[in-house]
Amino acid sequence: MDEDIQYIEEVRAGKKEAFSFLIEKYQKQIFNFIYQFFRDYHLSLEITQETFLRAYKFLNTYQKEKKFSTWVYSIAKNLCIDELKRNSRLNTIPISDACKHESADEFSPLFSKATPDTELVLNEKKSLLLGAIEKLPPKYKVVIMLCYFEGLSYYEIAEVLEKPLSTVKVRIFRAKKKLLEHLKDKM
Repeated sequence: MDEDIQYIEEVRAGKKEAFSFLIEKYQKQIFNFIYQFFRDYHLSLEITQETFLRAYKFLNTYQKEKKFSTWVYSIAKNLCIDELKRNSRLNTIPISDACKHESADEFSPLFSKATPDTELVLNEKKSLLLGAIEKLPPKYKVVIMLCYFEGLSYYEIAEVLEKPLSTVKVRIFRAKKKLLEHLKDKM
C-alpha cells in the first residue's frame, strides 16, 4: 500500500494526527507552487494553509486511483485562481525570480551551468525567457509552471487541471509556440 494511502486511511479511521505526515511531505512543494503565482510570502503561506485545511476537510472525496500529490496541487491551483479572481489583477503572476527554483534548471539549456565568460549572456537570455513566460495567458503559464518548474508529468498536470490529457498537450504546445514567437527576434 502506498504510504500516502496508508496515512489517508488512518485519518479516515479517526487518527487525525496522521494527516500531519502528509502536510510535512507536501507543504514545501505546494508553497513553492503558490509562491510562483504571487511572489508574496505571507499570501502564499495563507493559501498553503488553506490548501491543506481543504484537503483535510474533503479527504473523504479523495479517490485512491489518483496520486494524493496531484489532488493537493489541484486544490492549490483552484485556490490560486480564486485569489486571482478576487484581486482581478491577472498580471500579478510574476515569475521573474522563478529561476531560483531548483527545477528551473531543467527548463532549458539556457539554464545550464555557465562559464564566467558566458554567464552575462545567459542571464540576459534567462531574463528574456522568464519575461516571455510572464506575458503568457494564465492557462498557458500554469501548464509551463507545472511542467518545467514543478516537474509534473503531462498526466499529472491533466489531473491537477481536471482537463483531458490532450488539452494539456495542446496547451503546452501552444505555450511553447507563443514563447518562440515572442523570443524569435530577441535571442
